[in-house]
Amino acid sequence: MVGRRRLFMVELGLNGWNEVGQQLLSQLKCDDFLKISQVNSDLFEGALPGVTVTHERNAADIPWEVEQVVELGGLPATLCQGHLHGRVRRVLLAGPSTDDTLGTPVIMGVNHLQCDDAAPMLYTSSAETNGIALLIKVLNDEWGIQSAMFHVVRTLEDGEFGSFISDAGRVIPQLFPELRGRMDGDAFIVPGNRLSSVILNVQLHSQTTAYDVRHSLHRYADGPLCGWMFCVDDSEKIHAAWSEGHSTIVDASAVRVVNGDTVQLVAWVDAPAALASRIIAILKL
Repeated sequence: MVGRRRLFMVELGLNGWNEVGQQLLSQLKCDDFLKISQVNSDLFEGALPGVTVTHERNAADIPWEVEQVVELGGLPATLCQGHLHGRVRRVLLAGPSTDDTLGTPVIMGVNHLQCDDAAPMLYTSSAETNGIALLIKVLNDEWGIQSAMFHVVRTLEDGEFGSFISDAGRVIPQLFPELRGRMDGDAFIVPGNRLSSVILNVQLHSQTTAYDVRHSLHRYADGPLCGWMFCVDDSEKIHAAWSEGHSTIVDASAVRVVNGDTVQLVAWVDAPAALASRIIAILKL
């Protein structure tokens, strides 16, 4: 986990409650520096020792007694400004945002070292975008990318299905300006478990082989992207990496290279666990 060592506990408040909130609660159980002290949501049921539960609808009316707030309810940035009162010094939006005033989202492994940790508001972008950004980084660092197309399939247990707009096509060119106008993609929701799949097709500037791509994926997963990217050589081992909070789980056995410059990658994202892990990492910057 990237972050500076702290000498005191930082209290967190969650506005909203969903699977990401459950994952945050689970991942922070034994954490020495971050503690969930308050949850504001009508969906939260039960009681937790040391956690205050409130039920205010307007951000400005929530009686926060915490230092940092994680917005899980999908409020736009303009309304999230209401969280910044009392002791609250920073708000982290968990998910995409189209508010240009927030700048570029913080993507661990890509731009987190340039993050302004004193900014009053930050955002994470979607779990799938975090995963795609790491795949793009490896290929762009090693060979350069001429163009890219991605497909995201998100699975939900409630049976909902259809298409949705992924923010990856908008966010990733912000991270890699050389891809502006040369990257696009689509996203779909299908019935199933909570895992998302990502298929990324890119045309490279230089020639490569499937062996070299697999080698680079492993090298980055074991090196500069360790903790964010997990790489397996057997698709049956993907299940073993679920719920561990990686931004992306890459199936190296599925790497395909055509004509030496067209590459296809297949990766998986456990969205709630991955997003919760990214939130914790950003809060510790």
